[in-house]
Amino acid sequence: MFKHPAKLYLVPLMIRITHRIRTIFLVVGFLVLGLTCVFYPTFSSCFGRIQTDPGDTRFNNYVLEHGYQWLSGNPIHNDFWSPPIFFPAKNTLAYSDILFSAAPFYWFWRILGMEPDTSFQLWTIALVSLDFLLMFFTLKSGACFSSFASVIGAYIFAFANIRVAQIGHPQLLPQFYSVLSVYTLFKIFPYAYAFNSE
Repeated sequence: MFKHPAKLYLVPLMIRITHRIRTIFLVVGFLVLGLTCVFYPTFSSCFGRIQTDPGDTRFNNYVLEHGYQWLSGNPIHNDFWSPPIFFPAKNTLAYSDILFSAAPFYWFWRILGMEPDTSFQLWTIALVSLDFLLMFFTLKSGACFSSFASVIGAYIFAFANIRVAQIGHPQLLPQFYSVLSVYTLFKIFPYAYAFNSE
């Protein structure tokens, strides 16, 4: 029986589209599940609560806001290394993590007009989301794992108890830069790390 040439191309295309849609639903479903579990106190209070303890959380929020005010040209924050909270001491920010590599994800929310505390909450959610998404991408595209194995690996990486325990120390949340380094190694040495499980 003769098959129309268009059908020969259409069937594999539909299979690929269906597979991609399933993968998107799988990734989004596990991401939403993980974010709901980790940030339940924030979501259930309609962003009325910041997780967890007021010590590191408040200080990190201040450091991020100081960086934003410094970029905005606020005269009170004109010396980046000397935040006004420690006045008259100078260069006190050098004793801490300045969060400069993760700060743009906070500044984005501030530029959109969000309040400092809400921006901080969205910043922590964005960091954990990026950890999950970039680990999925690394496992799927770099290590060539199946979609399901990649999403499980990304879920464990971003939402496991050892990671969730760091919510009170938000400066430890941005792990996606190290994941990008691993992805780069996969691309530089593509055959040394191939775990094809499809």
